[in-house]
Amino acid sequence: MAKNDGGPAFPRTGWTATNQETMWPEDGMSLRDYLAGQAIAGMCANPALASSSVDNWARVAYQISDALIVEREK
Repeated sequence: MAKNDGGPAFPRTGWTATNQETMWPEDGMSLRDYLAGQAIAGMCANPALASSSVDNWARVAYQISDALIVEREK
């Protein structure tokens, strides 16, 4: 079973070009990746975490992201 990535972080609807062809934009990053990036930014702003390993930061960032997505779906 695939992990729920929350869908696209910045979804957009299709738009019609001047030749009347409907264009569908790329989805870009997932909500899960976006939230993990925001968590990393917060961790980088905390000097107390400077000695933590980046591997740990990545693991925790995705744990935070996954928890936010689960909470969002309640």
